[in-house]
Amino acid sequence: MKKYLYVFNYPRLEEGICLMEMRTLFEKDIIEKEIFSNKNIDVSDSVYINFKIEILHMDEKFENIVEKIKKEKIIMEEFKVEYYKIGNDETEYAERIKKTRSIGLEVQGEPNMKNPKTIYGIVKVKDIWILGIYKKNNFLWNSRVKKPMSYSNSLGVSLAKSVINLATCGDRNISIIDPCCGIGTILIEACKMNVNIEGYEINKKIYENAKINLKFYNCNVEITNGDMHEIAKKYDSSILDIPYGIFSHITKEEQQSLINKTREISKRLILISFEDLDYMIEKAEFKIIDRCEIPKGNFKRYIYTCM
Repeated sequence: MKKYLYVFNYPRLEEGICLMEMRTLFEKDIIEKEIFSNKNIDVSDSVYINFKIEILHMDEKFENIVEKIKKEKIIMEEFKVEYYKIGNDETEYAERIKKTRSIGLEVQGEPNMKNPKTIYGIVKVKDIWILGIYKKNNFLWNSRVKKPMSYSNSLGVSLAKSVINLATCGDRNISIIDPCCGIGTILIEACKMNVNIEGYEINKKIYENAKINLKFYNCNVEITNGDMHEIAKKYDSSILDIPYGIFSHITKEEQQSLINKTREISKRLILISFEDLDYMIEKAEFKIIDRCEIPKGNFKRYIYTCM
């Protein structure tokens, strides 16, 4: 079975959502900013994973890895060998260059330093040397931060990608409903991640703006202008960015009704709120299995994973 090393990072204020996402994707508590896993996850599905290494060899002695590569007689055209410093690795520059050359000399074929088709990555985690195939996050989501149609309280792209991962647990076969989809940020990011998602938006004007955004990014996603209470279909997960009292005239009773509806149509709920809604979640007979808070100006966003 293949094994991977994932290296991630996050801004200080986003620590909570990053660690919550990593716990969901890798099914274990995260202590360091490196994760070993048998799961093969597309690094570009997360804004926090910088790169991964598909591990070929691990050893306490780097010389043993060189010998293994030598015996394998690898033939590879247009490759590159790169050293990546992570964590507390204090290996000096000259030594890093020496190690990349020692691997490169054992690979048969022409290297391509500018546009390689394959990158062999060398990393050191604590006292273990690792060599493998390097895959970098493409960070293409940055190009979708500024949309043709947007609102000041719209969900950001970074958070949208995180809540999608909370909803799917890394399984792209999951079906998702975004019943208050707004201008479509979650729909667009799910589409770019090849996740099966549908959207509802009760406000006609906002619905039309969402359609503009979806078309602009070439996203073929089913979106309905209607009340989420009319939804009859069942889904694996709901992502509910619930309307808030500070941004709308919604009542507590109406908020509760929305959460109750997600219990009816889905097994799992990812709830996004500007206020603590534990009591509403419990009233809807959901159980909170993970949560975090994200500072946003003078407010906080509360993120819940519920089953």
